[in-house]
Amino acid sequence: MLDPDFMVQDATTMHTKIVNGEVGAWVQMMPIGIGGLRGQVLALDPDSDFYPIGVLNPVKEEGQQLRYRQGNLAYTASGAAITTSCKDIATACRVLDYAWSDEGNMLLNWGIEGESYQMVDGWPELTEQILNDSQYTPSEAFSRYRNLNGPYPQDHTQRLVLKRDYSLPDGAVDENIAALDLWSSNANGSVRAGLPSITMLTEEASEYANTYNELSTYVEEMFSKFIMGTEPLSNFEQYQQTLKTMGLDRVLELQEGALQRYYNRTA
Repeated sequence: MLDPDFMVQDATTMHTKIVNGEVGAWVQMMPIGIGGLRGQVLALDPDSDFYPIGVLNPVKEEGQQLRYRQGNLAYTASGAAITTSCKDIATACRVLDYAWSDEGNMLLNWGIEGESYQMVDGWPELTEQILNDSQYTPSEAFSRYRNLNGPYPQDHTQRLVLKRDYSLPDGAVDENIAALDLWSSNANGSVRAGLPSITMLTEEASEYANTYNELSTYVEEMFSKFIMGTEPLSNFEQYQQTLKTMGLDRVLELQEGALQRYYNRTA
């Protein structure tokens, strides 16, 4: 039932298999994994009834509540800074400040009024030019007018707008939105933040990096083996003990120390 290439194939290869009917279940972000794939199929066969739907993550026991965690990136490329080599600090400040003005906020989040969006009853909506682009899906066409992240206020309304399936007739169930509701239906309401951007002391850095990299390589290797069945789950406790032997407790100790220093700095 498992694709033997699941550990090494890229998204393009996986999408090709899905569109060709070789894959029945997969894990991916929405709307790419639902409406986006449907759009690819409809482009090849306008009469196709292909429409992926979201399903709940499996639980070990009936009624179990899942715990979701925010995925934090160590560096998101969303910030901005003016360096000492800047030749025109005043202009740089004006550019950054513009992003926080009403006009700049609309430009960076929605693009150009009349081209990518139009105001309807006080709310921005995507234009026909975006919704019915001959080459791109609405999400792809809209991406030419705005960045997903940046040093400016994020208008999450446009993200919800992009998740809609605009190819559906009125009254039809939008599986993009239905999937969002379904996936959150068995959450316990708590979203735990991930580990912040902690830093090691100079004397800790080499030890931490070497041990962490060795652990990560071993975990990835064993993850694949357990999933594919080449390593029996009866060896899972042995796997855990091997992690400790390789220095897992020391890595956690270093992380906890770095986290406490982070708390001390931000208190």
